[in-house]
This record gives sequence, structure tokens and C-alpha cells, in this order.
Amino acid sequence: MIENIFNIRKFPVMVDPKERNPDLVILGERIKKVRLEKGLTLKTLAHSIRKDAQSISRVEMGKLNPTYLYLLEVCKGLDINVSELLKGLSIDDNSEQPESSSSI
Repeated sequence: MIENIFNIRKFPVMVDPKERNPDLVILGERIKKVRLEKGLTLKTLAHSIRKDAQSISRVEMGKLNPTYLYLLEVCKGLDINVSELLKGLSIDDNSEQPESSSSI
């Protein structure tokens, strides 16, 4: 059996819910909430950003770790800033860094 003869990279998909990163789940929930608030279906959003609805669905369920560029495209389709989605997550550098007390 020949596997991946074209060396095509695929997004890492996490199947077991126990393996899901909590930040990815929160990120997905935020994307879905905004999409629904704007009255968009998965298919409509997918069409507007030229992605497939299934991959957006996997992101919304926290099963797919999207690239930053993918997130930018989703945010463009939702007409929001990417910082709105990342705020408060552990990947948001500003959320957990104490202010520096030293001055230059």
C-alpha cells in the first residue's frame, strides 16, 4: 500500500476529545458564536473565504489546529479582528505577562 505518494501535508486532526487542547476548544466556540451571531452558515462562511465547510466545522469543534493564516481568513470572513478570538487564551502573549517594572 502506498501512503501519501504526493507528500501532501494535512492539518493535524485530534480525534480523541481528551486530547483536545482547551484553547482550541475555546477558540472554536468563539468562532462558532460569532458566525451564528452574524447569521452565517458553515457553507456561507466557507464559500466567502474559499475553504471547505468541513474544515471550519473541525476548527469550531476544537478538532483542528488552524494555522495563523487560516485564522486570518476566517476572521476576514466574519469581519472581526483576530485579536478578538485570541484574547485571554494561553497563546495570547498579553493575557498572562506581568508588567515589567524596570525602565530603560
